[in-house]
Amino acid sequence: MAGERILFVCFDPASLIPRERLLLAQGYEVCTVLGLDGLMAAKHIQDFDFILIGDEGPLVERQSSVRWLKEESPLVPIIMLCRAVEHVAGVDYQVSTADPNTWFDAVVDRIRHGRKLA
Repeated sequence: MAGERILFVCFDPASLIPRERLLLAQGYEVCTVLGLDGLMAAKHIQDFDFILIGDEGPLVERQSSVRWLKEESPLVPIIMLCRAVEHVAGVDYQVSTADPNTWFDAVVDRIRHGRKLA
């Protein structure tokens, strides 16, 4: 459902703009933060409909982001973009970016149909 608010946690500025534009073009309101430090400085995380975590950062930093988010805003669903074979505890949905042509559709599908009930 377009119009929902997404907090996008990105770890590589080079991939930030193209991915953010894809979400904006679909009508989502996107707030982007860079890395764990940017995430920890973000305000009102509980007001977002979803949190999208990029796949370009070190796995340990992305795992730390998930742990921090689950403590701060446990009811906000987390969608994590993942490389081929990764598993991160605490993530509500994982979307593989192995196929660059389908990852975005999978994210939108999770947003539209996969909302967890609080």
